[in-house]
Amino acid sequence: MAGPVCDSRGADVKASPGRRANGRAVTGGRVEPKRRGLRHSGSRPPHRGAEMRTTILALAVMAGLAPWPAVADTEVRDLEDFDRVVFALPGKLRLTQGDDFAVAIEAEPEDLERIETDRQGDTLAIRWDSGLLGMWSGSPEGPIEVRITLPELRGLEVAGSGDVEAGAWLSESLVLEVNGSGSVHLASLAVESLTIDIAGSGDAEIDELDAAALRVEIAGSGNVELAGAADRQEIDVMGSGDVDADGLEGAVVQVDVMGSGDVSVWATEALSVDIMGSGDVRYRGNPRLERSAAGSGDVRPL
Repeated sequence: MAGPVCDSRGADVKASPGRRANGRAVTGGRVEPKRRGLRHSGSRPPHRGAEMRTTILALAVMAGLAPWPAVADTEVRDLEDFDRVVFALPGKLRLTQGDDFAVAIEAEPEDLERIETDRQGDTLAIRWDSGLLGMWSGSPEGPIEVRITLPELRGLEVAGSGDVEAGAWLSESLVLEVNGSGSVHLASLAVESLTIDIAGSGDAEIDELDAAALRVEIAGSGNVELAGAADRQEIDVMGSGDVDADGLEGAVVQVDVMGSGDVSVWATEALSVDIMGSGDVRYRGNPRLERSAAGSGDVRPL
C-alpha cells in the first residue's frame, strides 16, 4: 500500500481532487507524473510522410527511375555541302531531311573537345580526334547525341557501336553501311536504288520502304528487317546473319545463303534460291521457284 504524500518540509499532504504537490497533480493519494512538452533542439523531428517520401526517392534512384539531370553542352558546327555521312562515335545520330544544313552535337564538355567533324568533298565524317599519337582510347564521359539536318542523303556509314535514327526520307539512291555492332533505323524511305551492307553484328531496320531495286549483303551475324515494297531484290548472306523481309513485297527476288543465316522474303513472280550450309529460306507468295541447296538448309513456303 502506498504511503502518505509529503511536501518539501516533510508534512503530510492531503489528497484532494485538483490539488498539486511540487507541480504534480495529486489524485487519490498518488502523485501523477508531470507532463512534459516536446523539446525542440533546432529542428522538428521528421514527419512520417517525409520519411516515406525520402525512402521512395532513394529506391527510385537505385532502380534507375529518377535519373540525375544531365550536364551536357550543345555545340553547333558550321558545316554544309555534303550528302554522305560517316558516323564513328559510340553515341546516337539523329538525321532529319530539310532544306538547310544544320549540325549540332550534345555531349559532355570533355567529349566535345575530342569530337572531330571533318568534311572532305561530299562526305562528313564524325569521329574522335586521334590526337598527337594518332589514336584515342577510353570511354566517353557521358552520352553523345549528334543531330544533322540535310537536304539529300546518298550514303551513310556507321563504324563501331553507334546508333542512327531517322524519320521519313526521300532520295534517288542510298547506300547504308554498318561496320561493327552499330544500328540504323529508318521510319520510312522512298528511293530508286537502296544498298544495305553489314559487316559484323550490326542491324538495319526500315519500317516502310518503297524502292525499285534493293540489294542486301551481310557478312557476319548482322540482322536486317524490312517492310514495304521493292520490285527487284537481291539478298546475299555469308555467316549467321538473318534477313526478315517477308513483309517486303517484291516481284523478282534472288537469295544466296552461305552459312547458317536464315532469310524470309515475299515474292510475287519469281524466286531464285541458292543455299550452301544450314541456312533456311522461307517465302511468302506463289512465285516461280528455282532452288539449289548443298547442305542441310531448305526452302519452304511460310
